[in-house]
Amino acid sequence: MALLEVDGLSAFYGHLRALSDISLTVEAGELVSIIGANGAGKTTCLRALSGLIATTGTIRFDGQNLAGLSPQDIVGLGVVHCPEGRKLFPDMTVGENLSLGAFLRSDRAAIRDDLERVNELFPILHERREQKAGTLSGGEQQMLAIGRALMCRPRILLLDEPSFGIAPIIVDRIFEVIQELNAGGLTTLLVEQNVSLALDVCSRAYVLESGRVVLAGSSADIAADKAVRETYLGM
Repeated sequence: MALLEVDGLSAFYGHLRALSDISLTVEAGELVSIIGANGAGKTTCLRALSGLIATTGTIRFDGQNLAGLSPQDIVGLGVVHCPEGRKLFPDMTVGENLSLGAFLRSDRAAIRDDLERVNELFPILHERREQKAGTLSGGEQQMLAIGRALMCRPRILLLDEPSFGIAPIIVDRIFEVIQELNAGGLTTLLVEQNVSLALDVCSRAYVLESGRVVLAGSSADIAADKAVRETYLGM
């Protein structure tokens, strides 16, 4: 049984169907990507898995059906969403934003350990711990958003567009961290518009178009697909 199993998932904004019959799996320890153009439904897919929008179909995490659970309950199970656009609290400090990531936890010693780990991964966050989050650069804000998600101690990290609007040198560091976390056992489902980058770091990928999965397979097979090469890789 996969850690995350999605079968026949459709999602709605009011009466508008945004996803249609999505099925995917993520095994424990995998790094899997969802790729596609703007408006394909990538972010909507993560929002659906997080319980943020109305859905039909089945979402199982470690065998448990997530239907009807609140977003807070889903986070409590270890399904943690690092959203597109960071969604930080700009008037709160870096340290306060990180502390909010551990809001549902009471294991103080482990929280301290996780904070130390986040500061090791992103030393700039420790340097800026008293600085308001809204004054950070885009790349620093993305580091903070990932750090806040890690403070939830995720069993699976849903990571949405971590390279968006960030300088290439910072993107490189963020993706080094993503790979380092995965090598340490963190299961990750990555949404990324930079298809080449996503396929480089992930073992498998799903291609979304107009709210539907149109292609799935190993990253090597996806990268070799003629339509993917022409549409997303410029080849």
